[in-house]
Amino acid sequence: MRIVFMGTPEYAEVCLRGVREAGYEVAAVYTQPDRPKGRKGELSAPPVKEYALSQGIPVFQPERIRRKAEVERLRQLKPDLILVAAYGQILSKAILSIAPCINAHASLLPRYRGCSPIQRAIAAGESVTGVTVMRMDEGVDTGNMILTREVPVTDQDTGDSLEMKLAEAGAEAFLAALSAWEAGDDLTGVPQDESLATYAPMLSREDGRMDWSLSAKEMERAVRAFTSWPASFTRWKGKTLKVQEVRVFLESGRPGGHPNGTVFTREEAAGLGAKPDRQILVQTGDGVLELRALQLPGKKMLQADAFLRGCPLLGERLGEDEEPEL
Repeated sequence: MRIVFMGTPEYAEVCLRGVREAGYEVAAVYTQPDRPKGRKGELSAPPVKEYALSQGIPVFQPERIRRKAEVERLRQLKPDLILVAAYGQILSKAILSIAPCINAHASLLPRYRGCSPIQRAIAAGESVTGVTVMRMDEGVDTGNMILTREVPVTDQDTGDSLEMKLAEAGAEAFLAALSAWEAGDDLTGVPQDESLATYAPMLSREDGRMDWSLSAKEMERAVRAFTSWPASFTRWKGKTLKVQEVRVFLESGRPGGHPNGTVFTREEAAGLGAKPDRQILVQTGDGVLELRALQLPGKKMLQADAFLRGCPLLGERLGEDEEPEL
């Protein structure tokens, strides 16, 4: 069986590794072009590319795989199956006609179709998500479902940790689909229920902006969901204040009667049972959020106690300056 694999991030790399280590022939890998990364803007190879090259697998990185020349190159590879996992490009009808295209999507379809199913599931407070192996069509994650694997979402999961759990499930699901193919199953699958469909759009920097009108529980989930990208932030005195870790201090209520985004004073925090030299409490739309790790531009990420020694944040109002600092 000749397999062509298409994918880009760590999620896809784990899936590719699982297929390769199970002994399947991977004729070629398609992944996104190298992109600038970090402050220096140095080109960085996708995880899928790095693993494929380590295994001696040919790698192709077209800007647009839908172009006629790219379609013809893929056709010349004569794949029996095309496996797709978080590739990042939409496959054209011409590509879909070359060989069955099987996608391991990181959600329990038809929920969370789109580019950010992992982060959206955490932010929405899902207790269970999973991977759906589906037969691709011309829509965005609309193809027939072949099989699913459920994965629990814990209260400690971040976007990164849940991605790795789903990647392992995706690798296992791919192997189950390949076994079914070898046993003679045509992998037609069953249609999705359109009435249950939801969409997980691509993340933008604005998704990381902390909305102090939300409840403390909603904000805590958002911070965990967006840890790597876009990373949570708020505004304070004209600066972007990044927030990496938070905790729900009070699930509900407005103990100080403050506007949303108000940091409790030393006396108010102590009155709530907090340690004002070590804990930063902020009023949300419902409940109180504790900020545990913060970072100002050009500075290191600091735990709350260290941050307070250099920044008099207590009694301030967060989020009033809404212009993002780029």
